[in-house]
Amino acid sequence: MADESFNSRGEPPFPLGQQTNRAWREQALTRVAEMKAIFDWFSGQSMDDNHVPTATTRQTFDHAILGHLEAAFQAARRNSHWWDMKNGAVIERAMSNLDAAEAMLLRRAPLPYLKGQLPHLWAHVRQHLPVNDPRRQYMQNIAFLKNHENLDDSDVELVIQSVRAASSEARREFTRVRNFRNTLLSTAVLMTFIAVAVAVWGLLRPDDLNICFNPPDGRVCPSGNAPVSTDIMLLEFVGMVSGALSGSFFLRHMRGTSSRLGLPVALAVLKLPTGALTAFLGLVLMRGEFVPGLSNLDTSAQIIAWAVVFGAAQQLVTGLIDRQADTVLKQIRGKADSPGTAASDGPTRGSA
Repeated sequence: MADESFNSRGEPPFPLGQQTNRAWREQALTRVAEMKAIFDWFSGQSMDDNHVPTATTRQTFDHAILGHLEAAFQAARRNSHWWDMKNGAVIERAMSNLDAAEAMLLRRAPLPYLKGQLPHLWAHVRQHLPVNDPRRQYMQNIAFLKNHENLDDSDVELVIQSVRAASSEARREFTRVRNFRNTLLSTAVLMTFIAVAVAVWGLLRPDDLNICFNPPDGRVCPSGNAPVSTDIMLLEFVGMVSGALSGSFFLRHMRGTSSRLGLPVALAVLKLPTGALTAFLGLVLMRGEFVPGLSNLDTSAQIIAWAVVFGAAQQLVTGLIDRQADTVLKQIRGKADSPGTAASDGPTRGSA
């Protein structure tokens, strides 16, 4: 909240206010509290237990750590606008400052603490940096092949830089997922607008977009023997329902992600207007004798049935997007055994 902040001693208020409305906010506030407790523990250690050379340097680290924790705390507590959530600015501010504080804590930490964290830090690096990244290779040597008793300052800095590189790549992975989700939602909005425009056109001028067939024994339309203004709306509704049903068969196999970015939801939303439009366009093609032998349907039920078929066929259009989404989600599950492009240094770890 606006009146919540670190007090004069640099301590966050406990408890950390009321429950927030987002999972990432709760995670960020929990990490702030945890890292502040670790910082207080470090502050109570004697100079001999710490690899930081001078009291002045330790004070510089202390100010930096508290500054990053304060920024993360405020970002997680304050109310944000919808556009901040869409582009991830608030999330990025909270998580990037948490990761910067974590890097400073590792520099400030006593060596026994750093040695105890090596398996955890190696797991993070292994998950997000590709096999051929030299930082990952050196980190592996430090974590498993080197005598921890002989760690020097250059080894410590290498560990920290490897962790920062892995955190930077993790942030990029989540940013790619968020951008992909935003693209899907924007496309879904555009497709919905087109579907609504077609339905309104059919409502106002039913003769322009009538989907009626002329079998030998008379005229057949979706709603009966004569075109009505709701024919297009009926076909699009049937196609939308059919598209949602066919899309659910793919979504039930898609693994989720703890990032809570709503990518499967965005995929499901896209299938609805796509199914409506493919049902309408499929019947337009049939009425135009694009499919030989299927140009004259005999009953309204046959027209509706074909609308179901064409609505379900939206999966042929969105199937490629589904596979791309699955690939994007796999990227944030880590690249423990996958070679790829090395990541550059930078702050941040955590989910978006």
